[in-house]
Amino acid sequence: MTEPSRAQVDALQSGDGAAWTAVVRWLQPQLDGFFISGGAPDHEALTQETLLRMSRYIAKFVDGGAPELRAWAFAIARTTRIDEARRAAARPRSIPASARAGEETGTLETADPDADHTEQVADLDRLAQLLDQLTPQQSELLRMRMVGDLTLEHAARILGIELGAAKQLQRRALRRLATILDAEQAATPVPTGAGPRDERHLHRGSRSSGTPP
Repeated sequence: MTEPSRAQVDALQSGDGAAWTAVVRWLQPQLDGFFISGGAPDHEALTQETLLRMSRYIAKFVDGGAPELRAWAFAIARTTRIDEARRAAARPRSIPASARAGEETGTLETADPDADHTEQVADLDRLAQLLDQLTPQQSELLRMRMVGDLTLEHAARILGIELGAAKQLQRRALRRLATILDAEQAATPVPTGAGPRDERHLHRGSRSSGTPP
């Protein structure tokens, strides 16, 4: 979806419904991708909770444009995921995820799924499998960069680390990811006449995602 204008972001704090709808449609696929690539069992509920928290605390959003708003949303998403993991650990194992999703009472308009949603989810599931082989901090950083399209500075701020440390973390994570992909490719027989496997689609994450430099 199109990135909201500065005027739309400014209008959020005044309760502008049209501006909020535009922001939700822009952020929802990115938040879904963040949770799916992190292996969340119910990404839709987590995205819904993140957007609800944003709506409750929008008055606390500091002055900024779309990039700052996205970074703020991902900081909330990270906290939401941590809170959900803690709740899940305290729940009886007999309660299925589908039943837990019904615990949320708030509702919020969300965007219609894209036509290529199934393909995107498959890519994100694949990305989740790869990132699961990294350290938790490496995985989280790459998800923010690849799926959320956050700047390295914003990602570092969310993770609570210095920019230099984030750069080093990213380099190590990408080197490890390349090693994993090379090992997988070497172990997979290539049919006669077939070209090399193309893993570049894993770096899309979502339509708006960016690849770390």
